[in-house]
Amino acid sequence: MVTYDFYKNTYLGTALSEAAFPQALARANAWLESIERVCRVDCPGPDSRAMALCAVAEAMAAWEKRQFVASTTVGGVSVRYEAGQNRLQKQLLQNAGIFVAIRRGVA
Repeated sequence: MVTYDFYKNTYLGTALSEAAFPQALARANAWLESIERVCRVDCPGPDSRAMALCAVAEAMAAWEKRQFVASTTVGGVSVRYEAGQNRLQKQLLQNAGIFVAIRRGVA
């Protein structure tokens, strides 16, 4: 079980408040379990899965706040936010993939 203490002190997270953390973690866990039904997820270290859950929880929270920037322009200051489930799934896989190996096919 990943605790808020783990999130703050081991993962070094800052995006989620203590009040928001349980719901974000539950959603991240449900997402990772759905991935594990169709993919092989290898955790190379003892905290790998917990770290992946924290990363996914933050990404989901950022998505809800629409903080995924798809492109920026410095000259003229233009920011475009990407929308859609495909972008969200890609971001969640990238965030989790920092800590765990996700491969197609069940082991």
